Amino acid sequence: MSEVKVTFQVSVEKTNSGDTVFIVGDCPELGQWKPKLAKALRLVSQSAGIEIWNDTIAIEGASAVKYRFFVGSIDRSAAEEMVTVHKWESSPTPHSSTLVGAELNVCLRFGLVDGYTFVNRGWLTGQVAVHLSLHDSSLKLNVPVDKDRRYFIKCLPIDTRMGNNNFASNETNFSCQVLNSDVETKVLVSNLNNDDATPYLMPSNGVVYDPNAFLTFQIETWNAKYLGLKLIVSIENDDTNILHSQNLYQELGAAYINQDNIQCTDSFVASVVSKDCEIIGKLKVDILVITPLRYECDMSYCMDSFHKLDKKQSWFIGHRGMGRTLVNGVHNAAVIENTISSLNRAFSHGADFVEFDVMLSRDRIPILHHDFVTSISAICKLEGKNSKITIPVQNLSLKELETLKTVESTAAAKTSQQDTRETETKDNQPFPTLQSCLERVDPRGGFNVEIKYCMRLRSGELEEGLVHFPGRNEYVDDILIKLLHHSGSRRIILSSFDPDVCTMLRAKQNRYPVLFLTQGDTKKYAPYEDSRTWTVEMAFQFAISESLRGVCVHAESLLNDRSLIERGKSKGLWVVCWGDDNNSVENIKILKEGGVDGIIVDRIHEFLCS
Repeated sequence: MSEVKVTFQVSVEKTNSGDTVFIVGDCPELGQWKPKLAKALRLVSQSAGIEIWNDTIAIEGASAVKYRFFVGSIDRSAAEEMVTVHKWESSPTPHSSTLVGAELNVCLRFGLVDGYTFVNRGWLTGQVAVHLSLHDSSLKLNVPVDKDRRYFIKCLPIDTRMGNNNFASNETNFSCQVLNSDVETKVLVSNLNNDDATPYLMPSNGVVYDPNAFLTFQIETWNAKYLGLKLIVSIENDDTNILHSQNLYQELGAAYINQDNIQCTDSFVASVVSKDCEIIGKLKVDILVITPLRYECDMSYCMDSFHKLDKKQSWFIGHRGMGRTLVNGVHNAAVIENTISSLNRAFSHGADFVEFDVMLSRDRIPILHHDFVTSISAICKLEGKNSKITIPVQNLSLKELETLKTVESTAAAKTSQQDTRETETKDNQPFPTLQSCLERVDPRGGFNVEIKYCMRLRSGELEEGLVHFPGRNEYVDDILIKLLHHSGSRRIILSSFDPDVCTMLRAKQNRYPVLFLTQGDTKKYAPYEDSRTWTVEMAFQFAISESLRGVCVHAESLLNDRSLIERGKSKGLWVVCWGDDNNSVENIKILKEGGVDGIIVDRIHEFLCS
């Protein structure tokens, strides 16, 4: 086939300073879907907030070409030029053009595919993200507080390779010299107590500090190992000072967080030091470091917005397949929960999706199981009676789990309506691997994969009495990599109760939509320590701040206040619901009429028949 010169032109809303529009596609000339090999376009005109970008690219030996556009920037601070994706066209199918003749002109609008607009935030293509969160009166000052004036906090990224080598968190050795080189990165900020929690570029003076707000600074950098942070605390000048000074804000002091504290801690209390080297207060920050996935995500395929092409009003989602095996010790489902047999049977009864729980075994293999612990039977030496021993699942290898006859599976087998021979088949055994489910469950059915992560309760204890749990980054990576390797074109939705896990799931990959699971304000479950989990409204705000696809809400909250469904959907979020209240035909009807996007139910065969 001969060479075709294609002029690709795209109109885009005004981009930020330093941004470039790129094209990436399925041929070598367009980078084989890899952002780092994408072709940068040229800005040719701009008017009324719209920019026109184009370039002519010679494509050889192809009868058609598939492609997408994205807005990004080139980072030259690392050893080689790296491309950061800020936003991209996330349609399920990309643009496609048939190559006919010697020349071809293509004119498109950014994000518009098949009559729908598909634009999504980028993901970590190699850079590291650092989120600093301030909440619950993080700032404590030793100096008198002026309640009539506003306080501000500004976050400055610092390159610790430059200037002062004594950049330290130890307040006794603190140097007050200001470092002279900022890392080349922007700082975004979101406030979950604002009407709009969408992250925005931090103003030059910082942001207003509200002790009752949940404030997060978001930073991305290609030089994470050299990243330090300076948090400047200032106060607005009074009217008298403003008349005689161009400075509207007076700096009170600054807190410093060095690279070691960023990399090694989840929470840190830094001293606020004045220019006179006096400690005038403390600033507590939560630190979340998100490393890039150990897997190269490309732009060939995305299912984050498949719902726009799905005309069904509400999805029926089978809870752990056919439902929980036991409820308060009483048999509840026809098959053992979270097994291949249970998932397949739910699809055979018409489920659109199945929801199941995934965690890691000791040898870091993703498996299906709901509880963080499992119970086994043991014989007491002295009395010769059976006793129950509880063991954290994370302490057992896959082989040990597969050979284990747990108390739950034994009880389930005894009470199951299945033939005994069926309960002994491989597909009906507990602890199946995620890979085996991806390979042996009906590929036409969608998966709602809940990433289990042990959270701290408001009481201060970890869930189910655990004393430790693996770090989030590698934990999430191991599960995501298995999904990306084996999911094919199956529809996948990711979810988690842990807000930081949701943030990571969204930041590390560009293929699957992410839902934040929340129990909201309920007396049925012990509350978590993290205030982002306390109310449905806060869950909505958090989802917006992290560009999550939606929220999976405890049905009790939606039935108590049905306006929550519309409020969530008006913010552009999916609203899915879970909980025992869904196991009622009357409640399902109410929730469907209210417009929920999905309903997670036990015994899905009964409700679909109804």
